[in-house]
Amino acid sequence: MKIIKLKFSQLLYNAVHIGHPLAQSSNFSTWYIYGLRYSTLLISPSKTVFFWKKACLALSRLSAKFGSILFVNLDPALNYLLHRMANVIQQPMVLNKWRGGLLTNWKFVFLRKIPDFKKNLFLNTWSHDFMQNLKGATRLPSGIFTFNLNNNFLPLQEARTVNLPIFSLADSTVDTSNILYPLPGNDDAVSSITFCSITVSKSILLGRLAGMSKYIKYKKIYTNV
Repeated sequence: MKIIKLKFSQLLYNAVHIGHPLAQSSNFSTWYIYGLRYSTLLISPSKTVFFWKKACLALSRLSAKFGSILFVNLDPALNYLLHRMANVIQQPMVLNKWRGGLLTNWKFVFLRKIPDFKKNLFLNTWSHDFMQNLKGATRLPSGIFTFNLNNNFLPLQEARTVNLPIFSLADSTVDTSNILYPLPGNDDAVSSITFCSITVSKSILLGRLAGMSKYIKYKKIYTNV
């Protein structure tokens, strides 16, 4: 399986290495902090490359098994980017508002809400846009991805409850102790977030291609027997 190639120059060009001021730092982010410049923390490019590759490989493997990644964003400023990203790679998403129990009561959502939506009989408490973004989901997602840990407390809490791996950008202000795949990097700069979204999207697509090629290969073998 192909692995995404990352270069230090790409990280520096997209301001991925720039953190927050020292006064806003979290004690749980010290392990990927490289240094300090004019009271602003700098994120280690080497740690970023290592953990981004680790996360991207995990995403590719989940995608190769035809699993889906739920993209979550409760910050309206980033809706356009995440919506476009999820649409291109055909993954389910939740924008603006999280519906409690979406992951912990997924069987109810899948068996009741989504079929009702398809028949135009869905309840008013679940908006059209919300269900529209989930209509491609056929089973519990294999993982959850977000741009910011601090702004997505409820969905991340539910993901932990059902043991879903969490993938997220991790700036110098967040607690990374409870997530499996932190991606150290700037979660404020548009350039950094865009670069992260492109990298994650490519990883998922590469995994899907690997899974499809493997499926086609085995199908040819068994049909020729």
